[in-house]
Amino acid sequence: MKYSIWLILTFFMVFYSCERDIEHSPFVTELEKSVGQYLEENKETYSIFYQVAQKAGVIEALKLYNPYGNRNFTLFLPQNSAFDTYMTKYGYTSVEELLNDSSVVNFLARFHIVASSFNSTEFPYGILGDSTFTGEYIYMGFDEDFNYKVNNAVDIVQVDIELSNGIIHIVDGILEPIRSNSFEYLQAREEYSLITSLFGLTGLSDTMDVYRTTPDGKMIRNYYTLMVETDEVFARYGITHIDSLIARYATPELEYTDPDNDLYQYAAYHILEGTYAINDFDEIKPYVTYAYNPISIDATQDIIINFGIPVFDTIMISGDSVALNYIRVNLYESNGFSLNGPIHTLEDPMVVQEPTGTYEFQFENEPVILENLKDATVSPLEFSDPSAMVNLSWSGTESIYYLAGVSGPDGQDCLYAFGNFSIEYITPNVAAGNYELLLRIDKGAQAPQIKVFLDGVQQKSIVDLTLGRTSFRAVSFGNRRFKEFGPHTIRIETVVGGEFYWDWVRFKPVS
Repeated sequence: MKYSIWLILTFFMVFYSCERDIEHSPFVTELEKSVGQYLEENKETYSIFYQVAQKAGVIEALKLYNPYGNRNFTLFLPQNSAFDTYMTKYGYTSVEELLNDSSVVNFLARFHIVASSFNSTEFPYGILGDSTFTGEYIYMGFDEDFNYKVNNAVDIVQVDIELSNGIIHIVDGILEPIRSNSFEYLQAREEYSLITSLFGLTGLSDTMDVYRTTPDGKMIRNYYTLMVETDEVFARYGITHIDSLIARYATPELEYTDPDNDLYQYAAYHILEGTYAINDFDEIKPYVTYAYNPISIDATQDIIINFGIPVFDTIMISGDSVALNYIRVNLYESNGFSLNGPIHTLEDPMVVQEPTGTYEFQFENEPVILENLKDATVSPLEFSDPSAMVNLSWSGTESIYYLAGVSGPDGQDCLYAFGNFSIEYITPNVAAGNYELLLRIDKGAQAPQIKVFLDGVQQKSIVDLTLGRTSFRAVSFGNRRFKEFGPHTIRIETVVGGEFYWDWVRFKPVS
């Protein structure tokens, strides 16, 4: 779902209208005037910005039709009081001193003008759809009092003054460009001290700069999105110090900066690859994180994370107790922006969602086998050309066989090979996570001894199928952690040849 601020505010206005009388100015239409003419006619009320715009040479441009975008402008027009605050902040003693700083004046004038027109009903909950005259973008949001916010800092006090070549919104502050990376953004806000310490402790802060170096040595912009908790959110669940996070998540005997340390994984799970403002989340999708596991975000109604995790709390909604088995996003405190991308604040502590479903793969889904099964009148099916297969290959034996229906042991469909051989199977994609590898296998009259490899690494020692029961059984080949979503390769090699039956591959999630 794409989020418009106007739609969100309308929702809250309907449901909370008894609690708060929200002022939303109707359109003020002065279509006979241009944006530039409006400034000239109101140069006493907005005298400082008028002087800034005049000094920067943009007044005449604002009387024209924009040759780019939708041929209109949006001006975020600051009140005089906004300049008073700005000049105090940066040490200007007078308006004249500010006007003499030509580089600042030129920037301020152009940074408040967007190269397309946007009325308030068109504000996204995220990045405004066109750049300012400086080539930079600004970000729209709102606070818990339902005030429109620009760049999470400036309130819009009057919206939608419609003019012949654009729209003006009156703001109570000076818009300033973003100058910090995401880690600096968190460092500057004491309410994020725990998550900031966690990023520093695990070394992830070193990956959060504005630029990063690729493996081939290229320097590129570093874009990512943060999903973070405030200290208050952590405190609700008894986490009041970084030592609490270490005690809860850290893997003993591993450095905190080791990606295999669960503390590192927990920290990295807060970082999404790519930039996603609230408005950019859509439908139900997995999003790749810096951790081994992806995050699941459902934006079909509200925005919720990892629906289906174990219940960790209850909340009251309309007098009813509701179990929390998902993580909520605090929309009022989201869409903080840095040079890397958005920062969103969570209402609940992050919970890593491990895979919950077992992956089972059977060989009838190999395209060549499946095609032959459609026309098969006899079993077994013989295959002697490994190059015709998509996911299967073999060597050492001329043919492998597929036993369909009751022809296999215990009535199972399965692969069959005889002699000394190597069989390799590439699975479909498997989500990142911890899994137990299980193979359902059996022996014939002459039992083989085999070695099993997963992604090139031998699992367990030699398996002697001459021992134990004579019917199909699921044999465990240990646990493996997959660090990313993708396929995996299983190879079976005989040490001592014999008759071998293989029913399925199963990856079973483990804690």
